[in-house]
Amino acid sequence: MLPSAVAFTVRELLSLPVLANARLVAGERGIDRTVTRVNVMEVPDVAAWVRPGEFLVTTGYPYRNEPHRLSGLIPELSERGVSAFGIKPKRFLDEIPPEAIAEADRQGLPLIELPPETAFSDVVREVMERVLMQESAHLVVLQDRIQTITQLLLEGKDLLYFLDTIEKIMDNPVILIYQNYKIWVSKSLRGENEDKYLKYFSWIEQKGSSGFIQLENGGRAYAVKFTVRHRQAFLLLIERNREIAPLDIVSVDRLAYLAGLELINVEAVHEVESKYVDQFLQDWLSGKIASEADFRLRADVCGCGVADVSLRAGILEWKSRPPAAQLREMARQIRAEWSLKQEKILSTVLHGDLTLIIPEKPASASGFRSESLSENMFFWKQFLDFIRIKFKIPDARLFLGSKADRPERLAVSLTQARRARQAAHVCGLRQDVICYERLGAYALLYLIPKEEERIQFLQRYIEPIKEFDERNGTCLIATLNAYFQCNGNVKRTAKSLFVHYNTVSYRLEQIERLLNIRLDDAEERFQLQLALKLMQMDC
Repeated sequence: MLPSAVAFTVRELLSLPVLANARLVAGERGIDRTVTRVNVMEVPDVAAWVRPGEFLVTTGYPYRNEPHRLSGLIPELSERGVSAFGIKPKRFLDEIPPEAIAEADRQGLPLIELPPETAFSDVVREVMERVLMQESAHLVVLQDRIQTITQLLLEGKDLLYFLDTIEKIMDNPVILIYQNYKIWVSKSLRGENEDKYLKYFSWIEQKGSSGFIQLENGGRAYAVKFTVRHRQAFLLLIERNREIAPLDIVSVDRLAYLAGLELINVEAVHEVESKYVDQFLQDWLSGKIASEADFRLRADVCGCGVADVSLRAGILEWKSRPPAAQLREMARQIRAEWSLKQEKILSTVLHGDLTLIIPEKPASASGFRSESLSENMFFWKQFLDFIRIKFKIPDARLFLGSKADRPERLAVSLTQARRARQAAHVCGLRQDVICYERLGAYALLYLIPKEEERIQFLQRYIEPIKEFDERNGTCLIATLNAYFQCNGNVKRTAKSLFVHYNTVSYRLEQIERLLNIRLDDAEERFQLQLALKLMQMDC
């Protein structure tokens, strides 16, 4: 706590001889706020220039024609940490507006009516004399606080111990937020819903600098913004047990640098751990872990133990592919946020894909497989919504393999997830979540072996068209693909290709002649469409 001998409060301010006839008209609950300086206001935009701990005085000249605007100024002063607001009426203001008095009471900002004979120069001299007398005491307390916390770091204490000690020193809880997803809180806040504090990240980011922010419950917090390895971090002191004093503000400003050093240590440890985890997950998904015993051992060492449930491999995809480093960071954030949930989701980057290991929800009481798929589909869509919102990628899609009942079968599930993605691209499937088991006939195409019969089938229906395109510089394959995508509608096909209707008709007639078929024959059209899909899957 701040020693009472160090703090020069509004209560003591009112006892100064120069303010003997001053009167506290509002904001009595803030009478123990600490005063560190004086500021004289004679401009309307003073709120942009005030500093925490100031005793602000004015004649009201900027508001002489609009005295009601004073009530709008008071919340701004309170938010910026002004300790007290003194107004000298009679010369430019007949009286302090009642609405300003009411607002000061609401904010707990001491509002002082100064006598008309008050000389501001005398106020500045007497207040600053008292303040300067105590500056040396402030420095002693500040040095003691910094030495205490520095010693903790030298002893290797962790971040939570670091924050708990700050709370004990400041007699107010503290929060450390790192990069909008990782949060640590001091002792008195643990056990609460810590995620609710993450929204402060965007609030402070919008503010753009360190300072006070208003909390939802009407309280305040002092936030310090700092950078760790080009990433944003914030240290917040919550005004809960007592009012935040100016010495607390200076202390938090200095301690933020020490918090940054500890975050660098935490980051270094996490980076090493993350590499081991990534290597384990990549080996697992690639089928390089020989036995279940090996899997269990490595999973426990890496802290990736999963419940005894079936799992699925999945792939996330969206149009704008980010750099590899950003993908790895996304995988780490997903692991961090979902590792403690009931449905523990693991993630890594494998062959350039953001790859997932997703637990299967238990089957319903009925035991029907279709119901189990539907229940899981709801969970998968919830997870995809989380990805879209958190990483701001609204076009993200999720491709899933079939469930693996044993850990060593997960590599097969990943192969199926990749096939599901390829089938979606080839066949124009538009669903947000595509599961291998729901591909139906498209999945059967992958089961056709690349043997003589398949080769002959493609030579019968595809090779003549491809050779004609290569020889003549035409685009019959592209026209045929567009024709099937438009459900055999020639007019729509022409529109999609930006060509004339007759051009499409002529190309289709060329295809019929080359293959000796008729496109109005349903069976022959099906054979050709099947061959086209097989060709695209081979690409």
